[in-house]
Amino acid sequence: MKFHHNGEADESPVNMTTLVDVVFILLSFFVLTAKFGHERDVTVGSEPPMAGGVQSGDLPERIIVRLTAAADAGAHSAPRIVIGETTLADLPSITAKLNEINLPAVPVVVAADERLSVDQVSRAMDAVLASSMKRLSLAGIAPKAGER
Repeated sequence: MKFHHNGEADESPVNMTTLVDVVFILLSFFVLTAKFGHERDVTVGSEPPMAGGVQSGDLPERIIVRLTAAADAGAHSAPRIVIGETTLADLPSITAKLNEINLPAVPVVVAADERLSVDQVSRAMDAVLASSMKRLSLAGIAPKAGER
């Protein structure tokens, strides 16, 4: 016995595989082209302009902020801070001194004594980043033989 099917039964169901593929491709496109987080301007192939006619050859290679612990000081006493030949009184004075220097193209190296706490070094790094100079590196200073 032959059964006749009406016209609706002959149609095949919608193929969901291709629909999922298209949605996945669209999702990938939007995720890859979206901009997340903080953007920074990047210049490629040129040096940043210098204020006041200063040439890049006239600049120091780096500015070193030395943080050393006093020999008789405890773990939480204030570190001794030296930038160049200048001894500074406290951590906030790092920001003021670097703003006075104001050479953003020159990197700042925080050279810290290994006897200092992480908190002291991080507060010094925060003081550097609060200035106009944003290129920051960290280095360690080993104490002299008799200072341990």
